[in-house]
Amino acid sequence: FLTVFPAFVHRLPPSVLSLLMRYPLNRGRTTMMLPELEQFRSFQAKGPEGVTSADINRRAAAIECYLDLGIGDYPPAKVVWTNYKKDLDVYHGALEFKDTYTKVFLNLTAETVLAGSYDVSKLRVVFDALILECSAIAMKD
Repeated sequence: FLTVFPAFVHRLPPSVLSLLMRYPLNRGRTTMMLPELEQFRSFQAKGPEGVTSADINRRAAAIECYLDLGIGDYPPAKVVWTNYKKDLDVYHGALEFKDTYTKVFLNLTAETVLAGSYDVSKLRVVFDALILECSAIAMKD
């Protein structure tokens, strides 16, 4: 985590950073799926049939979807199905305006987050999943 998101590390609260640092993360690499969220089971998606409600868990819920999607003067968040995976018989997609959501996030200050004006609830679920995964790795040894 610390090597994948170096630009984000300095923005972590000291308590979260110290918790992540306790786990030996250099023992090889592992992968994990981002956690499924109930709110992603009925998410606006634009595809061959127009805009519909779709379950984007495991198909289009990239890390940007876990950011605050209620920012700026943009229409409600939606994914756009971009390619069809024939072997899986599913479409995969990307969040519309994902670069904007990312830029807003990267420009946050600790004060903004602590004031509650930026929704970090989905990111907390991701951090919880990361900590559980790191714990599981550490316990294997």
